[in-house]
Amino acid sequence: MRSGNGKHRRPRQAPAIVVAAGVTGAGIALPLLGATSAGAADMATWDRVAECESGGTWSAKEGNGRYGGLGLSLDAWQLYGGTDHAPRPDLASRAQ
Repeated sequence: MRSGNGKHRRPRQAPAIVVAAGVTGAGIALPLLGATSAGAADMATWDRVAECESGGTWSAKEGNGRYGGLGLSLDAWQLYGGTDHAPRPDLASRAQ
């Protein structure tokens, strides 16, 4: 990349969460869920993840095995206790 003075700028480093998601291949949501609880991240963070994963649509059902705003698989939803709230992520509210 070149700045206005013709010198190259150093590219910005990707946030650690994006790098972790790329390494695991599990999507961005799983590193956040790996914290002590789903509530470990604030709502603004979850909203940013949902914006990337589903365009911010918490009831998303993409037809590719990913559900809800965070684009979770049913296995991940079950593993992290999501079925305590709804049968599938796309059926859960944003708060859940």
